[in-house]
Amino acid sequence: MHKLLFVEDNRIILASISAQLAEKGYQIDSVDNLEDAGRMVETKTYDLALLDYWIATNSSLDFAATRLKPNGTPFIFLTAYSDQPTVDACLAIGASSYLAKPFEVHQLVPIIETTLARHADVAEHAKRGDKLERALHESREISIAVGISMYSHGISDKDAFARLRDKARSERRKLQELCAEIVSAANNLAKLN
Repeated sequence: MHKLLFVEDNRIILASISAQLAEKGYQIDSVDNLEDAGRMVETKTYDLALLDYWIATNSSLDFAATRLKPNGTPFIFLTAYSDQPTVDACLAIGASSYLAKPFEVHQLVPIIETTLARHADVAEHAKRGDKLERALHESREISIAVGISMYSHGISDKDAFARLRDKARSERRKLQELCAEIVSAANNLAKLN
């Protein structure tokens, strides 16, 4: 069940849309002002926020930029303003989408689902990217350690790798950990010159 924050100052719209989204299976926290919304994002994590573009006398652009975006919470603007400058302002700060009022819940649900799926996809790619970067770094350290061993002992790359692997196994350590120490030691020796 996805957890949504819905911020809308029109209490009739707030109650109606919240009830309909709850019927669709979403867990909804609804508030009618940005101050309460700020307190909620301090204590809870949301999968998505739905924001009225203009709440009372304030634009919710700043709220989205300072309170949601840093947490990685995707947000959609719901707005009575569909002019190009408003749309551009929403998208410029990172809104996943916007929907012009008036709208029906059946129009909003596909946008919510698309945004949630896209956000999950981006998070998965970022996670894979972190793993790939770590693997490349570890591979680089192993390659450097193999090169150091080749140079120090006058042996081939295969023999150097086999010696490092055997040494790590005999000490019940990860090969990458041993190689990182060798690279660090070589860097420290180089600083002495």
